[in-house]
Amino acid sequence: MLRLVYLFISIYSLIHFNSGTSTSIHGKSFLTLQSSIFPPRKTNRPVNLSLEEKHRLCLAELSTARSSLSNSIEQHESCTNALVKLQSDHSLKGSVCDGLKGDYDKYCKGRHKSPSFDKELCRKMWNNFLACLAEKRQLAREVSQQSKICDKTDDQVRKDTDSYQRIEEKCSKMEHSIYNSRHQTELSVIQDDAILEKPTTSITRNDISALNSAVQRAQVELKQCIDELAKLSERLAEKNEQISDLSEKISQFEVKKVGKKGIFGKKVLDESISSQISELNSRLSELNTHEKGLKKLLLSQEKECRVLETKLEVATERLSLAKSSTSTSHGTRGSTGCFGRFTRFVLRTCRRVANRFTRNVDKDCNNMRRTRSRTSETQF
Repeated sequence: MLRLVYLFISIYSLIHFNSGTSTSIHGKSFLTLQSSIFPPRKTNRPVNLSLEEKHRLCLAELSTARSSLSNSIEQHESCTNALVKLQSDHSLKGSVCDGLKGDYDKYCKGRHKSPSFDKELCRKMWNNFLACLAEKRQLAREVSQQSKICDKTDDQVRKDTDSYQRIEEKCSKMEHSIYNSRHQTELSVIQDDAILEKPTTSITRNDISALNSAVQRAQVELKQCIDELAKLSERLAEKNEQISDLSEKISQFEVKKVGKKGIFGKKVLDESISSQISELNSRLSELNTHEKGLKKLLLSQEKECRVLETKLEVATERLSLAKSSTSTSHGTRGSTGCFGRFTRFVLRTCRRVANRFTRNVDKDCNNMRRTRSRTSETQF
C-alpha cells in the first residue's frame, strides 16, 4: 500500500513540475519510473547437473581445499621453525646472562672480591648484565607472541583438514554412485550418433561435414575422459598414501600401548592410546572402502576411454572413406536414384518372366515327346 501511495505521489510531482513543457507522461517514462520503484525480482533457476559434472565440481573443490591445506601446513611449519629459533635464542641469552651474573658476583661482590676491579669496571659489568636481562625479556615476549601465532596456524590447519576430509568424503560417495550407474548401463560405441550408424556402403562425400563434427566431438570427449582418468589416478595414489601413513601411525600407537609397564613390571594398557587407536582404525576402514570404490571407478573410466577411442577410430575411418569416394561415383549414385531402383526391378521381373516362359516351353516340349512316343507304341 505504501508503495502505491509513493508511486502516485511521484507521478503527480512529475506532472506538476513538467506542466510548462509537457503535461503528458510517456509510457516509457512511466515504465522506467515503475521499474525504479519496484525493482525486478531475482529468479534463481536451478541448474540440473549430471552426476559426472557434479563430481568434476567436487574434484575442483577438493583441489582448492588441498591447496588451502598445503598452504596452512606450510605456514604452520614456518611459524614453528621461527618459534624454535626464538626459543633457542632465548635459552642461549639466558645462559649468557647467567654467566655475566656469575662474573659480577665473583669479581665484584663478597669476600673474594678482586682488588684489581674498581667500581667503574664493576658498574660496567652490572650494566651489561642488566642489558642482557632486558634482551632476554624481549626474546621472551617474542616467544610468547610467536607461540600465539603458531596456535592460530595450528587451528587453521585443523579447520582446513576437517574441510578437506568433508569434501573428500562427498567426492568418494559421488564416485561410488557413478560406478553404480555405469555398472547398470551398457556403454555403446555409437552413442546415438546417426552418422556412425550409417552403413559404410552408403557413405558419400556429402557426409564429410557430419563426419568431421563426429571426429571433433570424439576427440573432445576422449581428451576429457583421459583428463578425468588422470585425476582419478592421482586420487588413488593419494588415497593409498593416506592409508600407508595411517597404518604406520596405528603401528606406532600399538607399540606405545603394549610397551608401557606398570609398578610391578607388568605391561598395562593406556586407555587414551586405545581410544586413539580405535579412532584411527575407524578412519582406516573408511579409507579402505573409499579406495576400493575408487579402483572400481578407475576401471570403469578406463573402459569408457577405450570405448571413446574406438568411437574416434570408427569416425576417422568413415571420414577417410568419405574423402576417398570420387565425385563421379557420387554423381552416378545421385542420378540413378529412384530410376535406378525401378530399372533393377524391371530387369528382375523380366528375368523371372523369361525363366517362367522357358520352363513352360520345355514342359510343353516334353509333353509332346511323351505323346508321340505313346502313339508310336500303340501303332506297333
